[in-house]
Amino acid sequence: VLLVEEREGLGGLFTYGWLNFLDMNYGPQHELLTRGTFLEFYKRIGKSPVFDVEEAKGIFQDMVSSHPNIALSLNTRLVEPLLQGEKLVGIRVKRDGQELNLYAERFIDASADADLAAAAGVPYTVGAEDMGEPSRCQAATLIFQLGNIDWETLTAAVKGGQFEGTKINERAAWGFAQLGKKYQPSTPRLRLRGLNVARQKDGSVLINALQIFYVNGLEEASKKEALELARKELPAITSFLKKNLPGFEKAELLGSAPELYIRETRHIKALYQLDINDVVFNRYFPDAIALGSYPVDVQATSPQDTGYVYGRPVVYSIPFRCLVPVRVENLLVVGRSAGYTHLAAGSARVVPVGMATADAAGVACAHSLKT
Repeated sequence: VLLVEEREGLGGLFTYGWLNFLDMNYGPQHELLTRGTFLEFYKRIGKSPVFDVEEAKGIFQDMVSSHPNIALSLNTRLVEPLLQGEKLVGIRVKRDGQELNLYAERFIDASADADLAAAAGVPYTVGAEDMGEPSRCQAATLIFQLGNIDWETLTAAVKGGQFEGTKINERAAWGFAQLGKKYQPSTPRLRLRGLNVARQKDGSVLINALQIFYVNGLEEASKKEALELARKELPAITSFLKKNLPGFEKAELLGSAPELYIRETRHIKALYQLDINDVVFNRYFPDAIALGSYPVDVQATSPQDTGYVYGRPVVYSIPFRCLVPVRVENLLVVGRSAGYTHLAAGSARVVPVGMATADAAGVACAHSLKT
């Protein structure tokens, strides 16, 4: 197996978007539904839904480098697919300033936006295009880091009932919906929703709360503009939290993630599109290859809406057909851009589910070559 990664390291959204608060998927007996590679990672971080970003980088690197069957090619960018008719036979990449042709018998597109599939000619929709609204995509987020936080003071305030619907433990706090509503952003394109606050081992916290609207996650210029817009807002947000959140009186802005947290772009057209009814009515498919239970959390798509939770499934399955594009042979697509509808992706987009689909794709490729 050759793992091709355009970044300088592994971990993707977890380590470059700083999404360090896991979207867990549990069954009715609180059993973990996403096993395999995700379970291995989860054990390595101490079976905690919050992890340290720098530690995670090392764990992912070790998980790959210690595997005898994986070769890793970092800083390697996809240039174009190499096709024979509709059969994918290779990819042209650029590494160290040189273009290389890489050939294989099977390909798995695990890029966030299904870049290889799209370039190879797999049809797709964008955002809510399957509902007739292609311009609607879930809001992007910039996760930022604050230091000098008094966690004991924050804990006392939350447990004392100062913030309705908010919870806290030793590693994380989440809720604060009313606090977010009080913040007045400099532009309608930004919103501070409820806070997800996750502690790092150095005592700092990473905060997932700043929504950015009208970001085209498929255009580098749009992402760059949104990143700059959000970063300019962070000093004002820091000042607001210092005044309004107990334990944050001496907070210091330490920085922000190098990449945006993009929740939605393409949805490839697969042999089957996972639908909202499949998710909320807990459908089990004969070709099920992954399980999920995360709420159907469709984040706001514009300043005019607040996002919706369309349902809370018990356990639903994802069929193998969702990974198989309707066009292009020798290719499977995993992660948030697999064959999901806009609404179903509200649940299926989360990373642990994506890791489970990726495990299934790996097994399918190996099995197909043997049999």
